[in-house]
Amino acid sequence: MLAQVGLFTSHYQNKSETEITDAKAPQTTQSGNFRTIRALLYTILLTVGADPAFAQTAPDITKMGTELAALAVVVVVIESALTTIFQWRVYRMLFNNRAMKTVVMVAVGLTVVIAFHYDIFARMIALVTSATPETWSGKISTALSALIIAGGSAGVNTLLQRLGIRNPVLAEPVRPALKSDEAWISVKVNRTSAIGPIQIAIREMAEEPPTSPLAGTIEDRSFWARLKEAFTADAMRFPTYGGRTVKATANYEIAALGIRAVGGDATQTEPFSETIYSGSFAPRAIVDFTVNL
Repeated sequence: MLAQVGLFTSHYQNKSETEITDAKAPQTTQSGNFRTIRALLYTILLTVGADPAFAQTAPDITKMGTELAALAVVVVVIESALTTIFQWRVYRMLFNNRAMKTVVMVAVGLTVVIAFHYDIFARMIALVTSATPETWSGKISTALSALIIAGGSAGVNTLLQRLGIRNPVLAEPVRPALKSDEAWISVKVNRTSAIGPIQIAIREMAEEPPTSPLAGTIEDRSFWARLKEAFTADAMRFPTYGGRTVKATANYEIAALGIRAVGGDATQTEPFSETIYSGSFAPRAIVDFTVNL
């Protein structure tokens, strides 16, 4: 019977690949999500094939389609509910959205699976076995179901397309990477004597710098420091996360301006202008500056 499941999967994969080829749809950026879904399906096939509870009849395609359609609705509703959080100004000020969004989605997915007893992984296995979803439900299936929901509508849509249930759709535009004539920079300030806001100034220079173009930064940081930087937005960094795009072919002077205390006395202040860097950047360089002010 394991061979029958393999033939069933191969049939629908071939069917969906033919439809995608005929439609000449461009390759989407969801290949990572599909690899996860495909590994999930293979896990189901291997699990049920090695278990004596494997059914003697072919899976009910109608019920499988109903479960996948219901999953798509649940995922879309969850994404719509979380959009308010992800677009909240306070959330974007405190967290790196690209890193923290995954954590939030996994946490919400796990909450939905546990609170509403919606173990989609166990449900799918139950459709190709003679057992009930409760038989397969456990810690592993709960974790996998949470990851499936956290994958969002993109992963569910890819699964439906590969199974031939839904027609392929055009991929959303992806954020472009650095061009050959661009570089990314950032400036982190460790406050020592500076008081109040600190301004970061960037200006192009006409003269040729005496130093070689910078290509990157190597800095020894602890695991917890790197973890904090990955998930939170740093108020003492410009920009708070990510990088500022500059021309790799231009010469720049980067400076910090503000007011600082004189002699450790906060009542005596003076303006300052500190040059952080003067020079150019290599193509596709990613440079992080750190300065004590």
